[in-house]
Amino acid sequence: EQNKDWANDPKSFVSNGPFKLTEWKHKESLKMVKNENYFEKDRIKLAGIDWAMVEDENTAWQMYRSGQLDLSYPLPGDVVGQLKS
Repeated sequence: EQNKDWANDPKSFVSNGPFKLTEWKHKESLKMVKNENYFEKDRIKLAGIDWAMVEDENTAWQMYRSGQLDLSYPLPGDVVGQLKS
């Protein structure tokens, strides 16, 4: 309550979820690690998550195709049509 900007800094960001925020480069990326205080921590198999913030869906799709990303959403419209067929 004392820090109105708590959510803008990983040092003061509070979470009760399976991951805790360790790094936040605004409009670029997030890094999260497994939260050892999470009530079901033994069920969490990932050590962490690196989340790239990519604004352009075509760029994100190309990063996925080249192995730079494990997931890309949303997909460009023309790609959806190609994947359906």
